[in-house]
Amino acid sequence: MFKQRLFLIVSFLVVCLAVIIGVLDSMKTRFYIFDPEKLHKLVQQALIANGHLNITDGKLIPIIQESPNTIRPVIDYITVELQKTIDKRYLTDKEEWIFNNAGGAMGAMFIIHASLTEYLIIFGTPLGTEGHTGLHTADDYFHMLYGEQWA
Repeated sequence: MFKQRLFLIVSFLVVCLAVIIGVLDSMKTRFYIFDPEKLHKLVQQALIANGHLNITDGKLIPIIQESPNTIRPVIDYITVELQKTIDKRYLTDKEEWIFNNAGGAMGAMFIIHASLTEYLIIFGTPLGTEGHTGLHTADDYFHMLYGEQWA
């Protein structure tokens, strides 16, 4: 009798937890501060403004760069433009690069924004690396500033 009652209570709690998670997951978009389309356009503008992309016949054509060091002005452009449109309390106030090893993918990252519902980082490595991002509830959008990603 005790085992049946315990099983019933645990089952009820699991169902309640599943319902709560479902409701919270459906509400998470209310807390987003970034729009993926606007971020994509911002990245394109930064790359065009700093000579990494060219518009020819309405198409974006990458311009091969001699050095990855030319990406610094692109990062500055993105952060300055974000500070113009996003409330400053949501963005980091200083640039701090952190070594990161997540899922085997090793590199350095600069966290621009992080919250429970979304994050915005600049991630890079001078060498090839491989790994996985893991299983999480965040939507991932990748914008290559320099180099390539094999996924």
